[in-house]
Amino acid sequence: LGAKMTHVTETSPIYGQLAQNNQIPGYTVYDVYGSYKFNEDTTLRAAVTNVTDKAYVTALGTTYYAAPGRTFTASLNFKF
Repeated sequence: LGAKMTHVTETSPIYGQLAQNNQIPGYTVYDVYGSYKFNEDTTLRAAVTNVTDKAYVTALGTTYYAAPGRTFTASLNFKF
């Protein structure tokens, strides 16, 4: 099991055309993940990214390309 927190402070470009109107607010995103090994040949992995479903724009991104919301992923690896 594991968890990750990503915190980004407010982004304010100071050079060029971006400096005029591209201030992006800060954000904090939490992710959790884990895996379970059933036996030597079978492993299950699962993760949830952006657990709190925070709406945000990545640093140096643009407001019309928002980051993904809460996302669930899972995989089952089986060796034979």
